[in-house]
Amino acid sequence: RGGGGGGRAAGKKPQKRRRKGGPAGGAHVGEEESAAIVQALKQVDWGSVVNTGRKNVIDPVRAPRNDKGKPFCQSFILGPNMKDPERKLSWFTKQNKELYDLLRRLMKRHDPAHVFSNITVNRNFLCKPHRDRGNSGPSYIIGFGDYTGGELNVGPRDRSGTAPGSELPKTFAAHDLRRHFVRFYGGEQTHWTNPFQGERFSCVFYNFPDLHAKGKILEQRIEEQLAADSEPTDPAASTAKQEGDRSSASHGDSSTLAPPPAVANRLAEFKARLEKKKGARRR
Repeated sequence: RGGGGGGRAAGKKPQKRRRKGGPAGGAHVGEEESAAIVQALKQVDWGSVVNTGRKNVIDPVRAPRNDKGKPFCQSFILGPNMKDPERKLSWFTKQNKELYDLLRRLMKRHDPAHVFSNITVNRNFLCKPHRDRGNSGPSYIIGFGDYTGGELNVGPRDRSGTAPGSELPKTFAAHDLRRHFVRFYGGEQTHWTNPFQGERFSCVFYNFPDLHAKGKILEQRIEEQLAADSEPTDPAASTAKQEGDRSSASHGDSSTLAPPPAVANRLAEFKARLEKKKGARRR
């Protein structure tokens, strides 16, 4: 999501059409609102955002590498943690509530009818042509920051240009994202980003399949979690909980914070049986 810089297609050069803004109107975000969002984006602890898990998006040639030599991107998810069985809010959501609030309000003003479960936030992400397997229905993307270039190239809804070694789509449109919304189908349209200079942020508003079209129910659950997280708690317990969440969720946001109650009960029963057998053998 939000993606990346591919090379030129083999053979005939694709036909490119340049667009400013998106297929659904390309609303322009004002300077004052944009500045507030950029300020919140800059307050993110980007040093902790080292995501090596997005292999279908990361360009191994152009991407930076971590201390183990693995290519990574600076990308995280706001909203429910899709790998948590209880769909609790991700660690990054709790750490960046102001940013989450600003982006949700921005989307509601732009397209109140657009239902989205999550927001992927990227910084300086140059990724290869890809489709987003975890997307359902239409998505919106918008860019922020002081940069030049970085247009989003979007191919047709024919799923072309996605297999390893295949050519890029023969026709595609290049969209200027900077303070402009672009609506596209990330799960069906091959897309990638042109090279850029400067600091570039992109935010993608999309639906995870099992939460798609739940609308008001999902929004209510998110509001309840945000309200619960803002209530006073024991400082020691809160610190321990945050450290536990972060250790499993910070890189790639792939945590499973706790097993469902039914699974936890079965595990407890299994452990009890093991202890009983060990006790019988000792006798």
